[in-house]
Amino acid sequence: MQSGAHPDDETSKLLARLSLGDGMHIVYANAVRGQGGQNALGTERGDDLGLIRTQELIRAMGVLGADLCWLAETENDTIHDFGFSKSPDQTFSIWGQEHTLRQMIKAIRLFKPDVLCPTFLDVPGQHGHHRAITRTTNSAFEMSGNPDVFTDLRLQPWTVSKLYLPAWGGAGNTYDDVEPPPEATTFVDVGEFDYRMGGTYVQIGEWSHGYHATQGMGELRDESPETLPLHLLKTSALIGSSDEVKITSGLSASWTEFEKVFSNPQIRKMIRLADKTSLKALQSFPDNNSVEDSLAEFSDAVVGLKELLPESQRHRAELKIRQAGQAA
Repeated sequence: MQSGAHPDDETSKLLARLSLGDGMHIVYANAVRGQGGQNALGTERGDDLGLIRTQELIRAMGVLGADLCWLAETENDTIHDFGFSKSPDQTFSIWGQEHTLRQMIKAIRLFKPDVLCPTFLDVPGQHGHHRAITRTTNSAFEMSGNPDVFTDLRLQPWTVSKLYLPAWGGAGNTYDDVEPPPEATTFVDVGEFDYRMGGTYVQIGEWSHGYHATQGMGELRDESPETLPLHLLKTSALIGSSDEVKITSGLSASWTEFEKVFSNPQIRKMIRLADKTSLKALQSFPDNNSVEDSLAEFSDAVVGLKELLPESQRHRAELKIRQAGQAA
């Protein structure tokens, strides 16, 4: 899950790589609707602009195959785009710090991410909205697993495994970060060419960003090597002492790794069946009939697996069932 303040804040090339290249389930948790931004296309301002920018972000996430949630859920939500903010304190005085944290924890408990990464750093010189969201994301990482926090949500607690920060800053660009970025611990190759999509992940990110037309976003980018640095800020006890090599280090990022989590032989058997039938579906491409038959077998296997999994892990099976339906 990446968290951001405005439509167009998302790190599109990173999300493109993780979603389309590595097959991760990506969620972008966005705060405001963009009512206070500029409009390079027309005269719409305020809520009218917010409606347009909401649609722009929906389309942009569609290119990346990512899910989207909003911290501002209602028309009169205090989390709104009131224009440029000089500090997180000013932002929280309008948004409400506890309300913002509640909404972030709600998003985490609904989507159950293993990884969190805000889009900007909480340093002087940054937009106050950006800093507020990064600060809130940090707090939510610590508190979302606490069953005594925001019990009114009636959602099960969820402990996130890893929290990253961007290991790059805004100095010399739109925002003049006063402090240097943190040291990079993890690198993501976003310059690799994806032959299925017809572009590098940087280019695909620009295709997505191009939907933010009111903000003049989207550039033509040449194919060239590019690596995105991240800083692993925190891990939960779920990770243990795993060495940090990539974002999925310490996580169950494959069926084989997921099987190792369990000792129950029946669960392990169903995981192996899910792995076998998913591979069969991939190998059946481009024979659509065979693909659909294999996906049906895969869905049946995962439905059976879901019934055996503990409640805390069933969302993973539910996601796979939904993805199989989309693929069919």
